[in-house]
Amino acid sequence: MRLGLGWILVVVGAVTAPTPVPVGLPMVAVGLYLLARESKTVRRVIRERRRALPGFSRRLNGLKHRMPRGVRRMIEATDPLPQGEGGE
Repeated sequence: MRLGLGWILVVVGAVTAPTPVPVGLPMVAVGLYLLARESKTVRRVIRERRRALPGFSRRLNGLKHRMPRGVRRMIEATDPLPQGEGGE
């Protein structure tokens, strides 16, 4: 169920992202969160994207202390630089 809902949110969010009302990006973020909770493959892909975008990854790590525990854990699980290798 979470996988299906996650994919729906990602697709609908991607389609609505260019609209004037900024609802698409939060939908994509929530969809990716749901997908990453359920799929090792999605976590690996997110980790690879974060490795390719180090500035984005640093900002995400900087925000994690403000996030709920589940989101904080997912940010840590997808961190390309784990705690001992320079990650936060």
